[in-house]
Amino acid sequence: MKIYRLYGAEIPADCEIKPRCYLGLGKGHLKMGGGTFVNYECWFDLGADIVIGNKCNIAMNVTFMNSDHDVADSERRAGMYHPKPIIVGDGCWIGANSLIMPGVTIGNGVVIAAGSVVTKDCESDCLYGGVPAKKIKEL
Repeated sequence: MKIYRLYGAEIPADCEIKPRCYLGLGKGHLKMGGGTFVNYECWFDLGADIVIGNKCNIAMNVTFMNSDHDVADSERRAGMYHPKPIIVGDGCWIGANSLIMPGVTIGNGVVIAAGSVVTKDCESDCLYGGVPAKKIKEL
């Protein structure tokens, strides 16, 4: 975790981050709460800040993509760049191969099913899943 801290990440000593997790070199910062676990091969874009709460579990190959582009003319379709922060509340569990999109806030105690694409905010203590992710039930 020392290497992440060298790049400005705030990660408490009681967090665990497995190998092959990557930080983008954007202008954002990663801030993680105590007791959080991040499994192998996760990606943190860092076009803007990413804040993850206490005691969260992030499964393998989860991507936090917090930058986007407008669709421009045919000369170059990727237009204006728009970074937006991502916030994950306390006690969340994000399933493997999920994608968290720019500007999303995930409330406390949320479960994101594996393979979900989260494009909108998630209310606390609910299960979300699908592409795009929708509320499945309250927990």
